[in-house]
Amino acid sequence: MAVHPFASCARELKLPGQRFVSFDVFDTLIRRSTARPSDLFSLMEKVIDRENGSSPSEFARKRMQAAKAAAENQSAPVTLEQIYQVLRADVGDKALHWMELEVQMELDGCSPNPPCVNLFQRCVQDGKYAILISDMYLSSEVIRRMLEKCGIAGFQKLYVSCEMGARKRDGSLFRLVLKELNIAPSQIIHIGDRKRGDFLAPLSMGIRAKWIPNDSRSLCRTPKEFTEKSALEWRTLRACTRVCSYGMSDYEKQGCAMFGPLLYGFTLWLADQLQKEAIKEVYFVARDGYMMQKAFGLLRMPGVKTHYLYASRRSFIAPMFWKHSEFADTMHYIGHVRKISLRNYLVRLGLEPDNYVSAAKKQGIDMDRTVEMRDFLSSVKVKEFYELIREDVRNNARTEYEALAAYIHSFKMDSKIALVDIGYNGSTEEAFECLLSEEGIRIDVKGYYVGVSPKAFRALNHTMHMRGYLCDIDHDQDNFEIFGRYLPLFEAQFFAPHGSVRRFVLHDGIAEPELYNFEYMLSDGSRSYEYDFIRDYQKGAIQFMEYMSSHFPNHPFRVNPDTALYELNRLGYRPTLSEAKRWGDFHRLSMTYYNVARPQSLMVYMRHPGQMKRDIMSCQWKIGFMKRLLKLPLPYDRIHKAAKRLLKSKTM
Repeated sequence: MAVHPFASCARELKLPGQRFVSFDVFDTLIRRSTARPSDLFSLMEKVIDRENGSSPSEFARKRMQAAKAAAENQSAPVTLEQIYQVLRADVGDKALHWMELEVQMELDGCSPNPPCVNLFQRCVQDGKYAILISDMYLSSEVIRRMLEKCGIAGFQKLYVSCEMGARKRDGSLFRLVLKELNIAPSQIIHIGDRKRGDFLAPLSMGIRAKWIPNDSRSLCRTPKEFTEKSALEWRTLRACTRVCSYGMSDYEKQGCAMFGPLLYGFTLWLADQLQKEAIKEVYFVARDGYMMQKAFGLLRMPGVKTHYLYASRRSFIAPMFWKHSEFADTMHYIGHVRKISLRNYLVRLGLEPDNYVSAAKKQGIDMDRTVEMRDFLSSVKVKEFYELIREDVRNNARTEYEALAAYIHSFKMDSKIALVDIGYNGSTEEAFECLLSEEGIRIDVKGYYVGVSPKAFRALNHTMHMRGYLCDIDHDQDNFEIFGRYLPLFEAQFFAPHGSVRRFVLHDGIAEPELYNFEYMLSDGSRSYEYDFIRDYQKGAIQFMEYMSSHFPNHPFRVNPDTALYELNRLGYRPTLSEAKRWGDFHRLSMTYYNVARPQSLMVYMRHPGQMKRDIMSCQWKIGFMKRLLKLPLPYDRIHKAAKRLLKSKTM
């Protein structure tokens, strides 16, 4: 992971020998939540336009023009009030509200810069005469409030250019400070981030200076494929990640940078959908809904109730076979799978496969052989086998149905609810709606997902309400294929710290979920590598959500799906070797355990090339597999695409 931009500088900075020390304020002691100052005006414009409705304010352009016009009318630095006096002549009294909004967003968006604040505090504790100097249009009163919020106290005086009528960059503000303190230039050291104003200007006057370059240029580098709108989102998210991730562990930093923007973007999108549909009750589906509910809670939407709905395909589908027990019914409810084994089928029916090994053997069926779904459907042996176990299926289903129905009735649902899950084909939503229908519960269910498959049958036929943030049948369909190539990594981010729901059981008339053992809790009670990794990774993402909610309480912008996915796509398609190892060692459970991308050695594959082909074909993160195997800085995403095209041409 990248080192924090100020980390190395903090190690180099030593307590200065001079008694007098001056610090720059912005980008030295205080960090703002934008990559560049003008980005604040663009974010303000989004807030203003949302308040005004359909009429665009063009605030950002007008605000910058007003600053330029105010500066042309006088030689001294301008104040915020003078800028808004010019703006008021153009837009009227609403300029006063805009000025209040700018001050509030400056206050909300500021954070301490720990390395430099630590040095400042050491200076104060050492008894040095510490002052603050800033070239700024904000008043000293506003800046003091920002400093107080950031826990910066103990300075002797604050000098602000717009109030002193002098600037750092031309040396006039430093001359004024020297005169007021009645000291020689050699008696003071200045510390700041601007080369001209904080380094060259004081040096030219004989003042010792320490220049700590900021990272604004790197923050403003935008991927070429981004639009101007997406570029603003990208810069702001990067600026916030930079501040938020300081002091985090390596795993937390990854969660902050990769999962945080996705979680934030999805949560705001969901809030907009709920407001649009006037939905006041939200059900987050286990287990993927666990992190979504935590993130959504940070928005504090008034009047909206949230619930954690314990559910799984198995726990919702198996009870349906009590009333729908024909073989064709079972295949309909099981859903969209390309391949299936008899063992897998029995699990989905709600039965314990090991109890039917001998029966399957008598029918001549290999319990663990995986076949194409169409072959399974047409198999006479499978149909005959099902008729032998049909009563077992119905009896189990009836017991589970009674418990599941009691669980659903316990919620006392509103007439219109939102069902929130990761995606992709809506099988859980379909089973949920079928259950409501069976129980005579008339509820309008709206499904909201991180992503909806472009081939989701029910959505295509408009028999279910399904909306996706990253993609659905109406937009960004390519995204489904993109994150689908590293799907185990994508899904691992959402894991709840508990096992999947097996079924529901009644205890004294109260329905409770019965969970499978959590796959990342070992048999001896200890935790696996994946448990600690995902815990810290998710912690970083939630801290990012908390940061965004506190520093942008009015949530001025929405995160475009491409922006939300950018860092995750970088991991999925261009991982570092350490990332390929860390994520590739991750265990997933899909009937059996497997590693996401853990190749054998190159020497093994040179002796057994067929094994390499089998391993890479079964691997669900092929780019990570190749990166770990070859370890070279190659364009693995292009190699993967070329290999797919070649394989496709050979099979045609």
